[in-house]
Amino acid sequence: MESVDAARDPYAQTMILVALGFKADETAVPWLIEKYSTLKRQYPNKAYCDGAYYVLCEIENRFYPD
Repeated sequence: MESVDAARDPYAQTMILVALGFKADETAVPWLIEKYSTLKRQYPNKAYCDGAYYVLCEIENRFYPD
C-alpha cells in the first residue's frame, strides 16, 4: 500500500486507491478511511477523496450485499 503514498499527484493517489479497492478486503477499511480523511483535509475544494469513498462503498457491497 506504499504505492499510494509514493505517488505525489493526488489524482494518481485516487486512481491507485480505486484500483486497490477491487482487490482489498475488510482489513483495509481503517487504512482507507484514513486516506479518505487525509485527502479530504489536504484538498478540501477538490474531489480527490471520492476515490477512497468509492472503494469503501465497493468493499461494503462486495462483503455485505443487500
